[in-house]
Amino acid sequence: FMGAELAPERDWAHEATLTGSDTDASDRFGSSVSLYGDVIVAGSPLDDVDGAQNSGSVYVFYDEGVGAWGEVDHLRPPVPSADVNFGSSVALVDVGLIFVSEPWTADGGQVHEYALRDGSFYLVSSFRPHASADRTWRFGESIAATINFWTDDRIVEIPHRQPLVSV
Repeated sequence: FMGAELAPERDWAHEATLTGSDTDASDRFGSSVSLYGDVIVAGSPLDDVDGAQNSGSVYVFYDEGVGAWGEVDHLRPPVPSADVNFGSSVALVDVGLIFVSEPWTADGGQVHEYALRDGSFYLVSSFRPHASADRTWRFGESIAATINFWTDDRIVEIPHRQPLVSV
C-alpha cells in the first residue's frame, strides 16, 4: 500500500457525548454501539433492570441536528433476569430495525429483533440456539445484521455452529 491513500482525509471533531438517561459507571454503557444514518444504538449490558442485577439494556439516540443527540427509546430485556447481559452486542440494520443479544441466558443465549412502530421499538421475534444448549454457549455474544431491500429479508449473522430455533 505504499503511497496509496486508504481513507479520505477528514477533519474529525468531537460532536457530542452520549449518556443514557439512567446509566452509572458500572453499567458498561457504550460497550456495544451501532450507527445507521442519524440513529445510534448503545448497549449497556450490566444495567440493573427491575431489580435484576446485570440484566442489561439498550439506548436509542437520534441526531436532532447541530451536535444535539436525544435519547428516543430505552430497550429492556423481554424478561429481565440477573446476569443475562442484554445489549452485549447490538446491530442497527435500518433506522427502524435493531438486533440485540442476550448471551448469558440459562438456555444458551438469545438474539432479539426490535422494529420501530409508531415512534417506539417493539419486540418482533427472538432467536435461540438448539434446545440442548446451556448457559456456556453465549449465543449472540457477537452479531452482525443487514437487510436485503429488494426482498425485505433480514440477514443476521450469529457466529455459532448449531441451528437456530425461533421462539
